[in-house]
Amino acid sequence: MPDGSFSPTNRRPGSRRSCALFVLAIAVVSAPLAATDVHLVSGTALEGSVDLALCPDGSFLVSWVNYELGFHEPRFQHFDAEGVALSPAVPFGDITTPGTETRLGCDANNEALALWTRFGNEYAGVTSAMYVTAFSSSGSRLWPTIDLGNAVQPGAALFLGVDMTASPAGGWIVHWSARLPGSEVQREFSQRILTASGPVGEPFEWVDPPHAAALASAPNSAIQVFQRLDPQQSRLFAQRLLPDGSPAAPAREVYALNRQDGLVFYDDEPAGFAGDRYFHLVSVGTLGGGGIYFPGFVTQLQGLTTEGDQLAVPPFPIREVDTGDIRGSVAVDAQGRAMVAWGEAAVLLGPLVGRIQAFGANGTPLSEVVALNDLPTTLMVVPLSAISPSGRWIVVWGESGEFGASPGLRARFGAFPAGCTPTMEVLCLAGNRFRVTTTYHDHLGRDGVGQAVALTPESGTFWFFTAANVELILKVIDACSHPDFQDFWVYASGLTDVAVTLTVVDTWTGETWERETSLGEAFPPVLDSQAFHTCGTTSPIVSLAAGAP
Repeated sequence: MPDGSFSPTNRRPGSRRSCALFVLAIAVVSAPLAATDVHLVSGTALEGSVDLALCPDGSFLVSWVNYELGFHEPRFQHFDAEGVALSPAVPFGDITTPGTETRLGCDANNEALALWTRFGNEYAGVTSAMYVTAFSSSGSRLWPTIDLGNAVQPGAALFLGVDMTASPAGGWIVHWSARLPGSEVQREFSQRILTASGPVGEPFEWVDPPHAAALASAPNSAIQVFQRLDPQQSRLFAQRLLPDGSPAAPAREVYALNRQDGLVFYDDEPAGFAGDRYFHLVSVGTLGGGGIYFPGFVTQLQGLTTEGDQLAVPPFPIREVDTGDIRGSVAVDAQGRAMVAWGEAAVLLGPLVGRIQAFGANGTPLSEVVALNDLPTTLMVVPLSAISPSGRWIVVWGESGEFGASPGLRARFGAFPAGCTPTMEVLCLAGNRFRVTTTYHDHLGRDGVGQAVALTPESGTFWFFTAANVELILKVIDACSHPDFQDFWVYASGLTDVAVTLTVVDTWTGETWERETSLGEAFPPVLDSQAFHTCGTTSPIVSLAAGAP
C-alpha cells in the first residue's frame, strides 16, 4: 500500500468552526442503549478544534488543543480499537495562541500526519503560522516540523480553510488559504505530502481561488467542495482533484439556492465511499433579522450524494431548527450507510443537545432520530465521527465540565448490522439490504450453487454452468415511498428448466422470500409487488461497549 494511503471512509475532518461540541453518544434504535462510554482524556480543558483519524487496523488518533493556565498546546494521542491508550499524549506544537486548528491523518503503518495553525497576536509579538510534521506509531517525529504556510506566503496575517484528505496516489492532499496583512485578498494553495518524507514538489497556487470548504476522498478519487455567492444565488460546487491537489477538471455546480428566498450555504461536510461517491452534509440557513445565532434565523441540515463532481441524489432534508445554528458531521461505510450526527438548541439560544440519524446514500432514513445526550452541555465544535468500510464506527466528543460532566474527551464505539456482503455466490441489492442466492438440480442429477453477477444496485443475474449462459435475472425494487404499495418488490424471470430455488433475505429483519421450480419446469416470470412488508423497519444502530467484537 502506498505511503499515507488508507480507506478514505476511515477519516472525518474536524470542525472548521468554533461553535459548540455536544456530548455525543450512540443509541440503539430498537432496544435500550447498553453501551459504555470511554474516557479518552480526562480532566482536560479543551479549546480550539478536535480531530479524529481512524487507522486501517481499527486503532485511531485524536488531536485537541489543551488549555492550562492561559496557555494553548496542540496534542494528539493514539488509542486502540477499544479506546485504550497506545502511547502518551504527544505535544506536536509549541505553546500557541487561542483559535488553533488541528488536522490528523493516519496511514497504513499507523503513522500520523499532523497539521496545525497558529493565530497571530501583534500585541504579543506572535505571528501567524501553519505547521506540518509526521509521527511514527510510537509518537516519535519522522521529520522536523515545517512552517508550510510562511514558507509559501511569508508574513501572512491569517491562515484559513486548512484541510487535508488522502491522495489517490498515496500520501495526503493539504489545502489552505493565506490572507495578506491589511487586505481581504486570499491566496490559496494545495500540496501533496507523504507521511514518511514530507512535502512533494512545490505547492500549487490556485489562479481562481475556490475558497474551499472541505476536502474528501473516496477509494478512487479526491474532491473539494466550496460555495460562491452572487446577487441571485448561493451556489455549491464540487471539483475533482489530481493527486497533488491541483484541479483535475473544472468545478461543477451541484446545488443552488435562490438568494431572494434568503437562503445561503454555511457549510458542507463530504464523506467519500464506494468508488467515486460522496455523501454531502450541507447546512443551509435563511437570513433572519438578527443573523446567525439570533431570532429569525432558521437552519436546515440537508444531505445529497454526488458521483464525483456530479449530482447523483438531489438534496433531502435531515433536520431543521429555528433556535439558532445547527452543525453536523457524517461518515459513510462501503455500503453507503451514513452516520449523521449534529447538535441543536432545544430552546432559542439555549444549551445544545445531540442527535443522530442513519441514512442510506439514496436519502432513505435507516433509523429514527435519536437524542444522544440526556443533559444539555456547553459545547465547542461539532462531533467527530469515523467509520470503517465494514460499518464499525467511532464518535469522539468533548465535555466542558458543566452540568456535572467531567471535562475532557470521550468516545463510543459501535457498528451497523452486517447487512449483505457480496460474494461470487451472493447478490446484494437495494443498498446491500437484501441477500439473494440460488441453488439448482440439473437433468444429470448434479446439484450446484448459482454464480452472482451484479448489474445495478437493484438488479443482477445468476449463471449455473458457464458465465456466458445466463439462467436467472431479478431485481428488488424499493417502493416504500409509493403511496399505493409501500413494500419491497421482487421481480424475476428465468431462462432454464432445471430445478431452481431462488431465495431473497431481508438482512434487517431476517424475513425470507423464496421461489422454487421443479426439474423440467420452465422458470416463470415473477412480479411480486408485496414480497416484503418491511418498509417500516429501521436498521438498528448497534452500539458496542468497549471490547465488543
